[in-house]
Amino acid sequence: MTVSTPLQTKESYETLKDRHLVAQLAQQLAEAQFAHADESRSRRLWDEVAALGLDPDRVLHLLYGGHDLDDETALCAIDRSFQETPRRRRQARRWLKGAWPLQRAATQV
Repeated sequence: MTVSTPLQTKESYETLKDRHLVAQLAQQLAEAQFAHADESRSRRLWDEVAALGLDPDRVLHLLYGGHDLDDETALCAIDRSFQETPRRRRQARRWLKGAWPLQRAATQV
């Protein structure tokens, strides 16, 4: 019987939980968008990202960053480095009610 050593980290449980949630949402979005082209499931997942108040840039970075989306541990490490890197635009995008999906007003001819 092998006993694994506990994970040593300075991050709080909430931060770790949040990081894994972002990784799992990126994995599910990749499957919905890339593997199945399922627009309704993609929309529901993006709505979940918004409802949870997560920064969509974190998910987009994992989703379109060319990373192995099957490796959740690696995704969490990438998300950690993404959040630690200073960003030019410090303020995260604000989710607006009804902003997804983006709809254009009908133009009159």
